[in-house]
Amino acid sequence: MSPTSRAQMAKKGLTIDPTAISGPSEIPPPGSDLTGLSSQGLVEVYSGSVPGDTDALPSAKELLGTALDTGGASNADYIYNQVSALYGGAKLPDFQSPSRNNVKSLIFVSGSAQGGYGAFHISGTQADFDRIVVDSLDTSGSYSAGSGLGSALAPLAAKAPHLFPLYRGAEDLLGIIHAGDPRLKSARPEAIRDALTFSAPRTSALKAAAATRNVSAIPRAHSARTHHISARDEVSELTRRLIQENQATAGLLDIAATAIAGRQYLSTALFAAEIVESFQMLTGKADAGKTDGEAVSRVLGFKLAPEIALIPGFNSAVTQQWWKDGHPDFVNVNTEDDRSTDGNGAGIMFLEFLTDYLGVSIDQILGSMPATNGAPLGDTYVKLLNDHPELGIDQVAGSNGKTAFQKMVSLIQQNTQSPDGSLNLPADGNPFPSMPGAKQGGLFAGKPPIVSTGTLAQDAQAALLLEAQVEQQAAALKAVLQQIRSDAAAGPTAAAARAQARQDAFDAENQAKFGYGPPLVGSVAANLDQRVAQYRAPQYDLSLQDEFWPHVYNELPGTGPNVDRLQVITGTNQAPVAVQVTGTITQTKHEKDGDLHISFQPDDSNFPTNQDGKEPPLELEIIYAGPVTQADAKQAHTGYTNPFDIKPLVPGTRIQAAGPLIFDRAHGKVDAAGNVQYGLEIHPLAGITVLSGSPVVPPPPPPPPVGGGTAGQLSSDLTSALSQAGTLGQTLGSLTSLIQKMKGEAPVN
Repeated sequence: MSPTSRAQMAKKGLTIDPTAISGPSEIPPPGSDLTGLSSQGLVEVYSGSVPGDTDALPSAKELLGTALDTGGASNADYIYNQVSALYGGAKLPDFQSPSRNNVKSLIFVSGSAQGGYGAFHISGTQADFDRIVVDSLDTSGSYSAGSGLGSALAPLAAKAPHLFPLYRGAEDLLGIIHAGDPRLKSARPEAIRDALTFSAPRTSALKAAAATRNVSAIPRAHSARTHHISARDEVSELTRRLIQENQATAGLLDIAATAIAGRQYLSTALFAAEIVESFQMLTGKADAGKTDGEAVSRVLGFKLAPEIALIPGFNSAVTQQWWKDGHPDFVNVNTEDDRSTDGNGAGIMFLEFLTDYLGVSIDQILGSMPATNGAPLGDTYVKLLNDHPELGIDQVAGSNGKTAFQKMVSLIQQNTQSPDGSLNLPADGNPFPSMPGAKQGGLFAGKPPIVSTGTLAQDAQAALLLEAQVEQQAAALKAVLQQIRSDAAAGPTAAAARAQARQDAFDAENQAKFGYGPPLVGSVAANLDQRVAQYRAPQYDLSLQDEFWPHVYNELPGTGPNVDRLQVITGTNQAPVAVQVTGTITQTKHEKDGDLHISFQPDDSNFPTNQDGKEPPLELEIIYAGPVTQADAKQAHTGYTNPFDIKPLVPGTRIQAAGPLIFDRAHGKVDAAGNVQYGLEIHPLAGITVLSGSPVVPPPPPPPPVGGGTAGQLSSDLTSALSQAGTLGQTLGSLTSLIQKMKGEAPVN
């Protein structure tokens, strides 16, 4: 872009795309807005105004705010001071910012229309290198639902030096969330299969973190799934599974991130990784453009702002690729640059092995790094033996970098490798703390490695979320028990009459040539839309609109005798958009139109639900999950195949469900005040992730009762109650484990 074009953009209040920055003098670029100076005056923060970027300003402001783990300091000041202390109290030199403040570092925050790029700085003087560009990604590694930038996982076009990029897997396949993505046209089946090998352990780890609110929890070992399909259908089946896995990952990251520090964006973590490289340049301890420097910057980013450790593209996917490639030893050579996946994977694992298995503190590791502007990490290990001779015996890690690397590989093989050859990593990507005999070194020598009021506060927040989940599950169980008591007290005849009356009323409404009720008034619909904005799941939008919505009968011309049966609350009837919510299945039922109706209790009490206690809090519908006997549904069903496995979807199962929030006018009811009594649904489901299976396997359906009655319904309700009690027990177990962890973290008087 020419200087004239840049100046014209600045006059319009716009900044250039960060990937077009060509030198440190353009950090920040013309047109940037000064967000503020950190409270201790160490860091100045600017935000960009790339068209469509709604995240730049809040992401920049978060750097100037506080979090649970910063002890009251701003995020930017906390990171700078921690890194300075880890490097023995070294200080970056002051330089004058564009607003004439003397600062240690300057940060420009902006998203990119070219896809998520992570962070970078450009070589020059020390002051040049201390000017840092960071992406406006949120903690799921995406741009927000309202962003006009498109997918953060689009093919990466940035070529900036010292880039800390999102890894998208071989042929960019870990970034594909829609069947129409052009990257699929050239994707080889072998590459798609490899991407699925990465995605299975990734999803398992995030599910474990979502269930336990503990990102270090080791997931249950997974096994490779074997599918017997024709060669012709292989690519389409593999692609479908890959897209489902990639979509699920973004949603699971939203849950897992709530168990960290409460930050909403990755700007703090990205700044941490890049400011480490500034100190590397200052001290000569590592080459920021090689394996040693990049590994240190990543691991310190994970330690100081652990939300970024959950993003597979910054962490576990890199490690998985290194392992798949035969885990080459780039610890004892320093030949790989900072974009080498195998170099980064080897370096990250080795540093985590040193600190979280051998028990060496981070400041001791940094102190032992040769001040030669780069050296193999194996040399750092040899120097560490001067202070830790106990590590040098053969039974621990041996006398040199090669023996230490071999010890690390052996531990991973014994404790982390799965039968399919991939690694069974926790959500934070670090397998070493859970290994037998592990010693955690922490950040600083002589200080307890785990004790941290910030960590304790984070776990307390996670415990409160689990406690709220317990309340929701207990309420759902209570409702089922009350229904059982009511039916038992009334007797089978009265209960059957009530059930039949409800069914007759429902059938009458549907048989009256779809005499739909009125839609929700605009203000009610707008209020509901606003309430669910925080639950938006844009990774499902294109699949929803292209693959699911055209087959919903009576919604679009040609799919039935009427239209607008479903009033779309999120989006429009032409282009619905998805929300995503976690919760527990309380009941399921197959309908004549082929849909599976799922009664659902959301975990989050803030998610809008039906107010009539006789109806499920929320209804989910999987379209055409069973035989279709309803005439108008048959036409819309043509050409559609249900992609979801419904066998695990039994009462008591916890799931994460995605689709549009709608109001079903065919049987919905609204009171005089405009409150929805029933009719709120997520319909159709465009994504479903099973978080934890029901602890109780439901028995086969009972035989029809003799002479009427509700024995079948009573048995179903008892099964539902038993399953929900089991789920409640699982959640209480997770809460107990977390409180025990907190007890170990608490400072000892």
